[in-house]
Amino acid sequence: MSLRGIAQRVLSELTADALCHYDTLKTLLMQRFCPPERETAYRCEFRNRKRNRDETAADYGYALKRLGSRAFPTIPVMMRESLFVEQYISGLGSAELKRHVQFAHPTTLDRAISLAVEFEAFEGAQIYPRKPKDLEELPVLALTNSKREVENRFQENSKIEKLEDSIRDVQLSLR
Repeated sequence: MSLRGIAQRVLSELTADALCHYDTLKTLLMQRFCPPERETAYRCEFRNRKRNRDETAADYGYALKRLGSRAFPTIPVMMRESLFVEQYISGLGSAELKRHVQFAHPTTLDRAISLAVEFEAFEGAQIYPRKPKDLEELPVLALTNSKREVENRFQENSKIEKLEDSIRDVQLSLR
């Protein structure tokens, strides 16, 4: 037997008669692992589900789909998809992202997820544009500065640019 834990124990406690009849077995297992009373709790959880800060758009969508399948097991697939898309959009974080996905009129959750992932990939590339490495920007200095002051400011600017690049790298790694 490849079952483990609770599933194995529940199956071992069933009578031989229950094990021989598929419908009886299915009903008993459904009552144990997926009772209809939990559907209400799943529906509440589904309606209140929002995307977490550390969650990708795709992870949020697939978690919502699993939860929605438990919350609405008897609703036809097309109606369920519509509910999933609506809840997915409302649970997304930024207003711009919601607008982008909503205005594309996705009919499936997978399409909505794809739109959100594409938008975030594009926006992420736009937030931290990189300047070409071969170009150096020299600071504009007044003519009255001594050569030493110019060199010091140039070094300071260089350090500041390196620090800014490091901060951007850290911010990107935290996403």
